[in-house]
Amino acid sequence: MEEAGERGKGEVEILRRTTQSLTLRARTDRKGWLVISQAHDPSGWRAFVDGREVPLHRADVMLSALSLEAGEHVILLRYLPWTFLWGLALSAGVAGMLVWWIRPGSSS
Repeated sequence: MEEAGERGKGEVEILRRTTQSLTLRARTDRKGWLVISQAHDPSGWRAFVDGREVPLHRADVMLSALSLEAGEHVILLRYLPWTFLWGLALSAGVAGMLVWWIRPGSSS
């Protein structure tokens, strides 16, 4: 991350907050960084600016930040850790094997 230069003006509005997502509207008069007060977890958090996925960067040791161009943007932060997806896939596989094993007409 580069050093901060001259500060611009901006504002951020929370549009929606759930346990696994955060939607923001940001307005800024110049390109800069939006620092988000949440623990940086690159394996779980994904960021989208105006519908496009963008990288999240570590800021101030443990926070997250993303780069914004000047203007108004809608930012979606979504938490979906790979461990959850792995567990979901494993559970679906086991459920499928159980259905196949106990299906009518199967030979024992």
